[in-house]
Amino acid sequence: MVQEYILRGMDGPMLKRMLNLDDSEYPVEAAQHDVPVSKLGELAHYITEPFTVDDSFDYEVGFTID
Repeated sequence: MVQEYILRGMDGPMLKRMLNLDDSEYPVEAAQHDVPVSKLGELAHYITEPFTVDDSFDYEVGFTID
């Protein structure tokens, strides 16, 4: 199952700091990144719709342009 949520107010540098991402090979915005369950609470602050954490799911974050 795939569900997408918009992270309002989140940008690449913020995500890099939050998830401790290394962008030395490519920009943070250029790929999907695994999100540990322990970080989902922090990301949930940027989601404006109902969101429930399920420990049995894998979570990723990425950037898209509309």
